[in-house]
Amino acid sequence: MEDKCLVFDIFGVLFSKGLAGSLADLEVVFNRPAGDVVNSYQKWEKQFDVGEIDEKAFWAAVNKDLSTSIDAELLTHLVISSYRIDPLVARLARYYRRSTRVVAYTNYRKEWFDKLDQIFGIAKLFDTLFVSSETKLWKPGKEVFELLCRE
Repeated sequence: MEDKCLVFDIFGVLFSKGLAGSLADLEVVFNRPAGDVVNSYQKWEKQFDVGEIDEKAFWAAVNKDLSTSIDAELLTHLVISSYRIDPLVARLARYYRRSTRVVAYTNYRKEWFDKLDQIFGIAKLFDTLFVSSETKLWKPGKEVFELLCRE
């Protein structure tokens, strides 16, 4: 008999997108057009998500791009506080977990994931959870799915 599991993504599926939810606030704090904020954020986001840079380095790079010096803790707070969980997706994960192994893999940074987990208790929805900044693997790369099949 084959072991089966259901794999969820977290950000953009279980959660809203943090940048989209916080963009209006970031635009005000940086005093820069939304497009400039988005471009800089996205420029450094993958490096943050695969663990090549940490939170402090991420915001330092964004600040440098935007010629600002906004406190990293404030910026992180603005993004983290903008996330919203989709209760229907959470209910779906809980439902399937009763009879199926439920796994999550997300392209995200562990530093922020832990903060969101403290607020929302995300980890308890899954049997196993993988975060790209820990695995150093980026979806949809073949290696991610090989990892999921092994685990």
